[in-house]
Amino acid sequence: MTRYTVVITEAAAAEIDSQFDYISVVRQQPLNAQKWIRGLYAAIQQIMLTYEAALALAHQHVAALRPIKGWTRRVSQGIRVDKGWYFDYSVDRLPSNPPGPGSGIGGAPGFLISDAGEISVVGWPQLRSVKARICPN
Repeated sequence: MTRYTVVITEAAAAEIDSQFDYISVVRQQPLNAQKWIRGLYAAIQQIMLTYEAALALAHQHVAALRPIKGWTRRVSQGIRVDKGWYFDYSVDRLPSNPPGPGSGIGGAPGFLISDAGEISVVGWPQLRSVKARICPN
């Protein structure tokens, strides 16, 4: 699993401290200040995986799959879904594999890469629920 680290700069830390002090001291709401800072750090831990990072993981995943005789694999364009990215498995027929009986392949339609960087294969029965999670542009 891929782990990502968020680095909080000194300037950002100073702004966080300033906001915390404002809520806690100036507004005299220390419990709300605690809730706010907990929420802030919880949100930081759930940062979405960028498309570029997901694409790099997708390339690694596809490259690690066993070859299919007569076909070459490639990475399709990813689609943002709730809590991750979905990629179709894509293949191209090689010239040495002319169309005809017994020249096709079957398998899972695609795979998910979660915002935590975990990869899971999506089978045909799960495809509809994954497609229902597509995020609007």
